[in-house]
Amino acid sequence: MTNPQSFEILFFATGRNLPTDPGDYDMCNSLDNTHQCIVHFNLSALGEVIALEWGFCFPKSCNNEYAPNAVDLYLAEFFPFGQRIPSTTVVHCSDELTKKITAGTVITSIIAILFILFVIISSIKTYFVDQKKNQEKSQLSIQNNWEQSKEEKINDNIEYKDDIQFNEIEQNNKTKKTKISERIWKFLDCYSFQKNWAKLIQKSPVENTKFLNGMRVLSMFWIIFGHSSYFEIDPGFNNEIATFSKNGAATKWPFQIINGAEFGVDTFFFLSGFLIAFLSIPKAEKKKLNIGLFYFHRIWRLIPSMAFVILIFTNLGRFFGNGPYFFQFTDLVKESCSKYWYSSLFFFNNFYPTDHFDNCIAWVWYLANDFQFFVITPIFIFLFIWKKIFGWISIFVMICLGCGMNFWLTHKYNINFYVLDPSYNDYMNHIYVKPYTRVLPYIIGIGCAMILISFYEKRKQNQINQNLDEKMNLINTKVYLKKSNLKTILFGYLIFIIIFVMLVIVILLPYNNYKNEGKNWNINGNAAYIGLSKLFWGIGIGGIVIIFYNYTNIFPLIRKFLSLELWTPFARLTYNAYLMHPIIMHLVNSSTRILFNYNAVPIFYATTTNVVLSYSLSLVIFMLVERPFMNFERYICAKFHGSG
Repeated sequence: MTNPQSFEILFFATGRNLPTDPGDYDMCNSLDNTHQCIVHFNLSALGEVIALEWGFCFPKSCNNEYAPNAVDLYLAEFFPFGQRIPSTTVVHCSDELTKKITAGTVITSIIAILFILFVIISSIKTYFVDQKKNQEKSQLSIQNNWEQSKEEKINDNIEYKDDIQFNEIEQNNKTKKTKISERIWKFLDCYSFQKNWAKLIQKSPVENTKFLNGMRVLSMFWIIFGHSSYFEIDPGFNNEIATFSKNGAATKWPFQIINGAEFGVDTFFFLSGFLIAFLSIPKAEKKKLNIGLFYFHRIWRLIPSMAFVILIFTNLGRFFGNGPYFFQFTDLVKESCSKYWYSSLFFFNNFYPTDHFDNCIAWVWYLANDFQFFVITPIFIFLFIWKKIFGWISIFVMICLGCGMNFWLTHKYNINFYVLDPSYNDYMNHIYVKPYTRVLPYIIGIGCAMILISFYEKRKQNQINQNLDEKMNLINTKVYLKKSNLKTILFGYLIFIIIFVMLVIVILLPYNNYKNEGKNWNINGNAAYIGLSKLFWGIGIGGIVIIFYNYTNIFPLIRKFLSLELWTPFARLTYNAYLMHPIIMHLVNSSTRILFNYNAVPIFYATTTNVVLSYSLSLVIFMLVERPFMNFERYICAKFHGSG
């Protein structure tokens, strides 16, 4: 390399700011014979050891083996007061990140293209079918009221009823199709964009639980907000020292709103337990709960989207980014997804691999827990139906078990609830992702469903001349909402305010520990918070659900806001948004050229961007995978049970 301009690029493209500086990736790669390398090493200087992460622009002839020597020459020239500690040096070079097309890449691409073609073909067919239907409607306008009523009933039915059969008149005018052809069209019809879009934006059929949609979506926004803040740690901050110093942002109380985003996950646990029990107990009492279908529906609902996301993440993700830190993304795929993809797909990645951070898509630990809770839920349902007291005892036992496991594990691993404490990895591996420590909100959700059903039974006995179809109509009928007197309203407001204050305290309480860099709480204080915070959070969310379910005139504006139809389609996209949002963050952060500045405006900007991108991609997966497979399930049930 004899060109002076090339030496100039080598110099200016190399980082030099402490402690982290990726250098100028694009400037370095503008030359054919250079590459950018991120070098991690500890520097011994003036009696201190400093952990550095710099981007070096090296000639390609300088591979990983010789890169440390080049670093020593650079330090000797520009930092003569410091010396690199050899055993701490790790080198990642950008040209290692070759985007090879593998068999997995080809297979995943073919699957994605086929799904897209299915949607296009089915949507075109639906368009022309709708055109024919509109023409037939015009012709049918002269028929009698009975025929018009029948036509309206067909068009207004919200259930998915084998639309490929069109209508009776159209079938009489067309030639008989073969069974194979009918099955092909029936299969493709599951991918119709128009029909699946209609399902997405369809109004929630249950009035008195619509507020749960708002709770679900806002909890998802909170989780994305928390991850948007934490995922930036991967490449690092340009104000890292200021952020995590004694008087930095991490020691201020607003940081606990970020740190508390894990309670958004606990809200999901609560809602999952509540809805499953709320929907299943009435069916079980009617002996209409088919356990086989109970589990089949859950597996069929979760696995297709997850499998598709893992395929995209593993085989295509590396084609959507580049940069000095992109090795973080490719290493994750190469080291984790090739080894442990199945533990994520089949819901046991909260146990294997034993190190949570070795997981392929580690964030689906939540789904593993949720599925494991789901598996044992029928036990509580049938105990409650058999003898209500046994149902309540089982809930109490699980609460004691959850709190006890949190207390015991906190003491066993000497956990300090402070994100920068060395024990925080133990917290993640042994407490944060484990079902026996996270079960509390879920089991409280089941308990709240039991409370509401018990209230309903008592209320039903006191109602006169009410033609309700017993408890099955609890789900499908607009349930009687109690008209409250002034005393009840005031009491409800008081309880709601107490609950709100309790939830705020649960979120902000760790500030007492964070403001002194995790030194204010002893082991008993940490155990108390870790063991009880999720219990009180579940109780608080349960109290809000019970109040809003039974009363419309206690904080009615909040209830109406959470019940807006705006939330309904977003609530239906939440599952895929949860799967996709960390992938977006991994790609964006790994492709960054400059380090993130940790303050309110960039965090808000990153959160907004991640929310928009996550739900946009969630819509794509909903149309390509999730909704079509839900439609397949309906056809399977129709085939074996004679109904859609």
